[in-house]
Amino acid sequence: MPVVVIATRWRCATSKKPATRIAHGRERRKGADQEDLRKTAYHEAGHALVQAVLDDGTLPVHKVTIIPRGRALGMAMFMPTKDSFGSSKTWLTRFICTAMAGRVGERVITGDISSGASQDIKQATRMARQMVCDWGMSDLGPISYNENTDTVFLGREISRTQGHSDETARRIDVAVAQIVNEQFAMAEKIIAEHGEAHRKIAEALLEHETLDGIHIMEILKTGAIQTPVVGSPVANPVREANPAGPTPETGTQSSPSPA
Repeated sequence: MPVVVIATRWRCATSKKPATRIAHGRERRKGADQEDLRKTAYHEAGHALVQAVLDDGTLPVHKVTIIPRGRALGMAMFMPTKDSFGSSKTWLTRFICTAMAGRVGERVITGDISSGASQDIKQATRMARQMVCDWGMSDLGPISYNENTDTVFLGREISRTQGHSDETARRIDVAVAQIVNEQFAMAEKIIAEHGEAHRKIAEALLEHETLDGIHIMEILKTGAIQTPVVGSPVANPVREANPAGPTPETGTQSSPSPA
């Protein structure tokens, strides 16, 4: 399923392909359904577009691909420009917004939602919960709420000790859902405002399978790829001149209950 990946800065003197294979698995080119490729292209284009719009120069788009690797149908990879030992609230919310953009981008072409965004949702929800419970980045204040402990008896029964009340737990769930839903709405807004760029990125992915970050920025800024794409275009690329389904509307979508 499509995932958001932050590319690790592998030290590889000769080729980046072995490092990519180690990090994300071997390519799986056989058995790719054309409809799945189209959905994946719009999904990954959503990730890439939103990250390109939001990035402040610290986490630019590195590469986007619809070539399946491991369990993923496609990947959007981002390369940090410097080492960082902490993350700001702004950086974290941007990351959640980018994670949510895959589902929004996919809905452009299908008019529906799918399980393909499950890993994105897990990443976003996990990060939002850490913002609330570990890092004091919500209206609940600078308080740590992650003091729950689980004890297993005889390998079967689990006894849980919770360090806060049920009402506080409910407020934590509300705060987590608010962060995720707000960033989902932001992703909808960005993709709606840059709909043509989103479509062109998706079509370019269907034609070339893999794009570098420079190609994403060129489409966003000039409306077309200016730099040659390494590799040959795909024979008989899947195209969708008039994507089916409604353009995303600015709003929110209920996220699943945080794990």
